[in-house]
Amino acid sequence: MTSPNSPSSSSATAEPSGLGGWLILMMIGQVGGILRVLKSVVDDIELFKTPNLTSDGELAIYVELALNVALLALVVVTTVMMLRKSRSFPSLWMCQGAAAILLPFVDAAPVASILKIEVSQVLDEKTIAQTIGSAIAVGLWMYLKVSVRVRNTFVN
Repeated sequence: MTSPNSPSSSSATAEPSGLGGWLILMMIGQVGGILRVLKSVVDDIELFKTPNLTSDGELAIYVELALNVALLALVVVTTVMMLRKSRSFPSLWMCQGAAAILLPFVDAAPVASILKIEVSQVLDEKTIAQTIGSAIAVGLWMYLKVSVRVRNTFVN
């Protein structure tokens, strides 16, 4: 039997924990992130079917594919750690966010160099807009570092 003063006897005073509340949005975003990056990997593989693909073009696709596969691995690991309620999840999520922000720039330099084109031809407006969106999302979710729910959920 629990005493009336124990934390489990009154859910009104219990601190939030678990993958509920606003963390549901993050969970949806994580799963969506896996699908989004997986689509990028599939799109990269489809580029190998381009007619008259040069060896430089092929090398550029390999660079892009390698970076997207690495990002996919990071997103999957981060998602698994979230579902396991691992204490490493908030830090992994921040690393994932930083990778999503930096990847277009890390990708653009070698691809532009290989293809002998300007970086601005690789970093189009859509890519820059997506990168800005990622930066804003990461900034908003800096709340992970101070959230009581996060502190109480990611304890394993």
